[in-house]
Amino acid sequence: MTVHCFKVLSLAVLIPILAAQGTAAQNPAGGLNGSPDAVASQKPISFEDITAKPNNTNNYYLGSMVRSDGFYARNKPLGYAVAYAYNVELWSDFVGLPGWVTSENFDVIGKMVSPSNIVAWKKMPDDQKRLLVRGVLEDRFGLRVHVETREEPIYALVVAEGGPKMQAVEAPQEAPQEVPQNVQSCGPSGYRLDCASYGPSGYWAWGSKGTMMQHATMQVLARFLYGLDLGRPVQDHTGLTGHYDFTLGFAPIHFAGDPEASPSGVYSGPAGPANTDVPFIFTNLQEQLGLKLEPGTGPVEKYVIDHIERPSGN
Repeated sequence: MTVHCFKVLSLAVLIPILAAQGTAAQNPAGGLNGSPDAVASQKPISFEDITAKPNNTNNYYLGSMVRSDGFYARNKPLGYAVAYAYNVELWSDFVGLPGWVTSENFDVIGKMVSPSNIVAWKKMPDDQKRLLVRGVLEDRFGLRVHVETREEPIYALVVAEGGPKMQAVEAPQEAPQEVPQNVQSCGPSGYRLDCASYGPSGYWAWGSKGTMMQHATMQVLARFLYGLDLGRPVQDHTGLTGHYDFTLGFAPIHFAGDPEASPSGVYSGPAGPANTDVPFIFTNLQEQLGLKLEPGTGPVEKYVIDHIERPSGN
C-alpha cells in the first residue's frame, strides 16, 4: 500500500461537480497527484472574502459552485466542498468522513473582489482553484487528509469488438471562461440536469435523457461513469487519446422532484450494477459508443480523513 501524506499546506485560503483535467497529473479516479510541496507551489492568489459557517435555512442552492468571481458552496453539505477540493466524484472515496460532513449544510464561499483577481480567477486552471478551496477547508475546518493507494475492484473502460462509434474531433484551442450559471441554459431539454466544463478536455451536459459530450476525452467519460456510482471506480483503459463528440442515451432515470432540476441525491448501491437505474449503461455503452466496462482490479486512491471539525465562527 502506498501512502501519500497531505500535511498542512499553509494555503492562505477555496473551490460538481465536477471538473477533471487541469495542469496537474490526474489519478485514475480523479484527485490531484504530486508531493505536498509541488501541490502547494501552484497556489497563485488568495480569496479576498471568505465565508465558512453553518446554514440551516433549507434553501438549497442549485447553481454551479464555480462562479465568475469565486467558489460558492452555499447551503450544501460540507462534503461537496471537500469532494471538489480533492477532485473526487463520490463521498465513498473518503475514509473516516464523519456523518455530519454529509448531513449538515454549510456556506463555504470564497470570493475575489479586486478586478485583477477576478480576471486571474477566470483564467486559473481548475486544479489551482481546488487548492484555494482546500486551503479554506484546512484553515476553517481543520481538515487534514492523507492518501492511500489500494488495489481494489474497478471497471475498466475498454474498446468493444468492432471499434469505437464516436465522432473524432479536434481538441479545443482553449478552455471556456466558466460554466453557464443557469443549469437550464447549458443543454437542450432532457440533457441539462448538470453541466460541467473540463476546459481543454471537453464539455458535457446530462439529464434524464442521457449525456451529451463535446471535445471529450475518454478520461472525462470514465469520470462521468464513475460519478454514476456503479459500485466500482471506472478507469480509462481504451488507449484512445483523442477528443470526441457523442451522445450516450439513458433509459428513464427517476429523480425526486422536478425532472429538469438537479438530482436530489447521489447514486448508491453495492458493488456491481445493482443500482436499478444504471444497468442500461453496460448495454448502451457498447451499442451506442462501441465501448464496454470490464470488471477487474486496479490501483484506487482513497482519501483518509485524519481530522475535520465544525468551524467556530465565520
